Amino acid sequence: MVTELPIGKAKRDFMEAQGVKQLLWGNRIRALPGPEYHEFDRASQDAFWRSPLAA
Repeated sequence: MVTELPIGKAKRDFMEAQGVKQLLWGNRIRALPGPEYHEFDRASQDAFWRSPLAA
């Protein structure tokens, strides 16, 4: 069952875009601060992939 609600006049008139701008495809967002993966030595990278959290 679909209920239709009455639509009244808008309370505000927007003259320009509102909200958050969409990022371009090339932008990457970091969730946590810290070094990049390639900055760790090989032993640390291997240990990461052996950890239970990586699975």
